Amino acid sequence: LEMYKNRSMENALTDLLPRSMIPVVLRRLEVDPAMQANALTKQQRRALVELLKGFAVEITGQALFWVSLGMVGYAMQNILSRVYFARQNGRAPLVAGAISIGVNVVLCMVLTDSLLVNGLAIASAASSSVYALLLLVPLVREDKQLLAGGFVSDLVKMLLATAAMAFSMPFMIV
Repeated sequence: LEMYKNRSMENALTDLLPRSMIPVVLRRLEVDPAMQANALTKQQRRALVELLKGFAVEITGQALFWVSLGMVGYAMQNILSRVYFARQNGRAPLVAGAISIGVNVVLCMVLTDSLLVNGLAIASAASSSVYALLLLVPLVREDKQLLAGGFVSDLVKMLLATAAMAFSMPFMIV
């Protein structure tokens, strides 16, 4: 910061952080982006260092929690799209994928302003689940026996494993 002591905090951090991260860091520090770098107190400098040290682990852990909740949807859409391709029907996964991308884009726009990286992770998890549902519903309508037998028990196992992984994440982050 010594090099940029007469610049605003927003500009002083450009060599240290990606441009999109600067407002997030300043918001967490409760520092005005227009404040000059040389006006930063010793306590605020220490807080900045501590924030940057723990930032990557905290953000990664939170995002991983939300992404892990979408793993069932991702696994199902991966399997179900192959069912469609095996039946020589590539149109259904294409349409479902396009809708899923649209859901992802809309959710990203809505959630990233308030939830930042977590918003991206939630959007990704939700869109993969939407994709899986868009593939599953027509198959179930066509073949009622699809949900019989081991499919439902396997799905429940995947849901339990995903929930266990998601809720154990806070304990795994050091």
